Amino acid sequence: MCCLGVADVNAVDTTVRDGIGLRWAVMGPFGVANTNADEGIRQYYRRYGSAYLALMNDLGPTPAFNEAMIQAVAAGVDQMTGSESTADQQHRRDQLILRIHQLKGETSRGV
Repeated sequence: MCCLGVADVNAVDTTVRDGIGLRWAVMGPFGVANTNADEGIRQYYRRYGSAYLALMNDLGPTPAFNEAMIQAVAAGVDQMTGSESTADQQHRRDQLILRIHQLKGETSRGV
């Protein structure tokens, strides 16, 4: 566990990459918020604004970004990526980004 014992590195990356990250890649955070309520972003933030504030307040003080935190995160990343080199990871990432851009370009509005 890293990140204050809340979730391990792989769980955080999986949640963002396969969840909200896909939506953000297509529309961005405000565009996604706008589509998360039938009447748009105003309704969404009026409905969930207090939950956002409570979540931020519950997080408490910013954790120390020290060597122990760096090592904990790095160990999780090492476990998640295995023996794949950073260069290979970068290449795979860049290829996926290009494909996402191509898919977005094929839509009528590019969103």
